[in-house]
Amino acid sequence: EPASKFDPWYNQPNQPAWLASLNVSFWDPGVATQNSKLKSIQYIISANGVITSAYIVQAYGSTTYDTRWSLPWSTLMNGSNNVYVSANDMALNQVNNALFTFKKDVISPNYENKATGNMALFSTWYGLSNVPTWLTTIDVRFYDQGHSGLATLNYGVSNISSGLAWYVVSNSSRGSPTMDTPWTISWSVLTNGVNDIYVSINDVALNNRLSTVLFSIKKDITPPSYNSKEIPASPTFSKWYAKDPQLKFDVDFTDYGGSRLKDIYYTISNNATTNVFIVSTLSNNYNKTTLNADWKVSWNLLSEGVNDIGVSLNDYALNHVATDNLFTIRKDITSPTISSNVTAN
Repeated sequence: EPASKFDPWYNQPNQPAWLASLNVSFWDPGVATQNSKLKSIQYIISANGVITSAYIVQAYGSTTYDTRWSLPWSTLMNGSNNVYVSANDMALNQVNNALFTFKKDVISPNYENKATGNMALFSTWYGLSNVPTWLTTIDVRFYDQGHSGLATLNYGVSNISSGLAWYVVSNSSRGSPTMDTPWTISWSVLTNGVNDIYVSINDVALNNRLSTVLFSIKKDITPPSYNSKEIPASPTFSKWYAKDPQLKFDVDFTDYGGSRLKDIYYTISNNATTNVFIVSTLSNNYNKTTLNADWKVSWNLLSEGVNDIGVSLNDYALNHVATDNLFTIRKDITSPTISSNVTAN
């Protein structure tokens, strides 16, 4: 048999057909009419400290044996199987020969997920201001108990917007029974939204293991946005008010990055040069994608004079956006005074 047949590792779907037709010849030397002839031939398998054997032929009684014979797949063990043959003649002379080593692995590699010890890591939204440093120390370990050793290790990132893509964990563990070294998930391959993480493992015998979702990474690098439908040049904003005009404002807020709106504020800057800056909460821990309801500015927070109104908002990934002046509210609650120099008689 050519040596190339014995180099690969074989698994269950890849059982070699040649095992059913081994071409090994046996004979009893000497003059054909004067030797005792072959009596029995058997194969012997040594693997993992266990020895098994079975007869190829018994009570044969002929000088040569050229019939092809089979080595049942089921008799081979996981690991390296050293295959021998043993032949006896009628005089009980015996010969043993090593034939080849057959490598079998029908056990899929596996993994151990130790990365979920701190579940708070996976409930947090991450943005550009808080890129997770723990992405460089992912503790998911790999092992192969079928003896062929690990081959390819990949992690998958699945996102509803971008589908499933695969990336290399390590190329340095081929043939090794384990890979315990912490590895890295690249921040750049994660997309906005919830990224589900998988692993896929092949061993050298091409057995595969595909994990379920190991954990999820929440990424949002898109700042929230606002859409003001107010017209700064409107008479509403050039008019002076002595009492609360009960105005409502149409400025909508949206978060497109996935983490949702968290804190929404309106800001009040009075008379510009005085640097008076008041922040009032429009919504705390809002936890929704949009806020479209019209809203009011508290009359009591406005100072006398020109009040420039802006907005400031954050999402749960700590992305921030703010604007200084969307419109103006003019407040004057001080009555005019009269000064007279006329003296009564």
